[in-house]
Amino acid sequence: ALIRAHEQDCLFQQDLLQTISRLPIRHLQHSDLELISNLLYYGLTTGRGWSTVGEAACGMRLVDLKERDYPQVGKRMAWVLLRCLFPWFGSRLSGWMPNAKLSILARLVMNLLTLGIDYGHLAWFYWQTNGAYYEWSKRLLGLRYIRWPPRSPI
Repeated sequence: ALIRAHEQDCLFQQDLLQTISRLPIRHLQHSDLELISNLLYYGLTTGRGWSTVGEAACGMRLVDLKERDYPQVGKRMAWVLLRCLFPWFGSRLSGWMPNAKLSILARLVMNLLTLGIDYGHLAWFYWQTNGAYYEWSKRLLGLRYIRWPPRSPI
């Protein structure tokens, strides 16, 4: 269910990104448009305390493991920022380097770091028996999914 929810969210985000890219904004790069669409999508869903399209369709609810309840607004916004800004920062870091050789090296290091964290965590997710965390940012903040509404014991 977690992977299905993630795939549905990705499809919805792609539609949102295509809509935003049709706006007459010429000076923004593709990574900037992705950042805007991700911040809009996750900020208006998870940030406001609502389920994403994928979570709602798969019957899942995000909970804070410490509080055993829906995460407080600070933790939700921290997740949104981690989820959206880390990939954007990685794509922009190379553009801020003054030397072309440093820029290529920085891009390579940041891509390896980003991919290493993402794919390493994904491998850990599949290897782990309970598959609780699909994203490293949720693991870092102690956020987890539960089935919602709970199934009736029939």
